[in-house]
Amino acid sequence: MWATEGYHKGVALAPNGQTLAIAHEHGTDLRRVADLTLALTLGEIATDLAFSPDSRFVVGVTRSEQLWHISDGALVATLDQTDRGASLAFTTQQELMIGLEDGTIRVWRVP
Repeated sequence: MWATEGYHKGVALAPNGQTLAIAHEHGTDLRRVADLTLALTLGEIATDLAFSPDSRFVVGVTRSEQLWHISDGALVATLDQTDRGASLAFTTQQELMIGLEDGTIRVWRVP
């Protein structure tokens, strides 16, 4: 059993099974699945998380949608929207689908 302080806002497992992203009230952590040790902390608090199909990126719904590289936590892109994102999903072709609060769905091509 493993626990963190506070509550969780989102959890996502990388497709390769090696990294777990956990959004909580203080930020977003990336943990190694093998032993649940902390690999990186991303400063932003996310409400939903998704990994790219190749497990290289994790995206989170924050004040905007932010895409991070999981190897070093570098912010790759901020996808500004006129409406806040509510949910995220990747297609198998590396496209990010963002469900917005206004009911629309936007699609972004991820490098």
